[in-house]
Amino acid sequence: MLRPVPPAVPGPLSDDEFDDLADLLDRHSPVDLDGLLGVLHAVVVAPGLVSPSEWLGLVLPGRSQLSAATTEHLVGLVLRLYNQLLDDVHQGIGSVPGADEIAACESFAAGYAAAAALDPLWVGNAERWTFASPVAYLGGRLDLVPDAMLEEFGSTSDTKETVRRDLAGIVVAARDSFDSVRRGQRTETRINAAPRPGRNDPCHCGSGKKYKRCCLDRVSAADRDRPAAEQGATEAGLRLSAAGSSLAVGSPRMSTGGIPPGAITEAEPELVNSPLEREVTINGTTVKICIYRSDVETDWILEVEDHLGGSTVWDDRFATDKEALDAAMAAIEEDGIESFAHATAS
Repeated sequence: MLRPVPPAVPGPLSDDEFDDLADLLDRHSPVDLDGLLGVLHAVVVAPGLVSPSEWLGLVLPGRSQLSAATTEHLVGLVLRLYNQLLDDVHQGIGSVPGADEIAACESFAAGYAAAAALDPLWVGNAERWTFASPVAYLGGRLDLVPDAMLEEFGSTSDTKETVRRDLAGIVVAARDSFDSVRRGQRTETRINAAPRPGRNDPCHCGSGKKYKRCCLDRVSAADRDRPAAEQGATEAGLRLSAAGSSLAVGSPRMSTGGIPPGAITEAEPELVNSPLEREVTINGTTVKICIYRSDVETDWILEVEDHLGGSTVWDDRFATDKEALDAAMAAIEEDGIESFAHATAS
């Protein structure tokens, strides 16, 4: 069983493991290692809680075509890196390419923008999205840049150079700006105890679409909220650099080039949720047992979510949804339901 939040896996990746991960991403993912680092940094600093079951779709949209052993190994390395960055970024340490690494910066930026767009609390707020628009521009994700800001960026020839130089500072500024949002979101969720919509449930925004195809869908969310994002976007511009940078650059990694524009917007397989999914409440603590698979896979994925959005994902896959449910219930009985309540309000 793998518990990505908090980590219950081996420590930071070694140099050899970074190389192994870079090679696996080259062969099996639309993102390279720098793109993955961008995805993970955005997930860590995002104002909302983006679960691994959501952002892993950016990294491995075609994982159903991989062998079980390859998927297990690759996902394990990715989640270990996520756990590492979860601690490092909030301690002022990260892995952001240097300004002179042009291809690496652009790949990082494309991954960062795509992951930021997964969070409705980020892409749906004009002021917060100014912390992503410059990065999206650098990464070639012009579909995620509001028109007003796109015009401003295009009016100067050194915009991308400026964003590359300020990239670490932008990540730090987002982290610091969104910290209170994250705390407020968790407090509100704890008080209201309102469950998140299921992936196949109607979206809470009232669009009539399924949640996974509306607010959970990065492209649709960006298009829907672009008029709001344009308001006030010009004011922020590239002045995010004023926040300064405390992130270390040049951490061990292998840069393998940029992400082709649009590669990470490839349609994901439909998710199939088991009818055995349920909420379990013991001694006042509630968790949700999520059991799902893609429509092109046969094995089931097991994930347990706490009431604050914390996530525990099993590394193993299960031949039947009943086996997955039994494993979850056995873990709750053995470890205690409190062991799954990862997120805490500040």
